[in-house]
Amino acid sequence: MDFKYLTHSWKSNGGNLYYFCYDYGYMQVDDPNKVLIIQQQQYMDK
Repeated sequence: MDFKYLTHSWKSNGGNLYYFCYDYGYMQVDDPNKVLIIQQQQYMDK
């Protein structure tokens, strides 16, 4: 996975590390051909 496009990262309470490019974050999942995409929420700013 090439995580060269990122503005910041965020670690969830469960220990998952998400790499963000502005408002959208992505995380590698078990399948090397897929990623999980999330949109940044206000609670992540704390």
